[in-house]
Amino acid sequence: MAYDNSLSCLRDLRARGVKATLTDVGDIDHMTSAFLPLPWVLDWFGGVRGGDR
Repeated sequence: MAYDNSLSCLRDLRARGVKATLTDVGDIDHMTSAFLPLPWVLDWFGGVRGGDR
């Protein structure tokens, strides 16, 4: 995902009160960048469901 798009999404989430962060997953291709951080994404959404975010 283009970094500027990520920053835009982060700003939108924070503007709505979400305590989101942006994590650099390194210099990898687009598809790998979608799958590599999947465990972190699932943990994050688990916290949202539990009211932690």
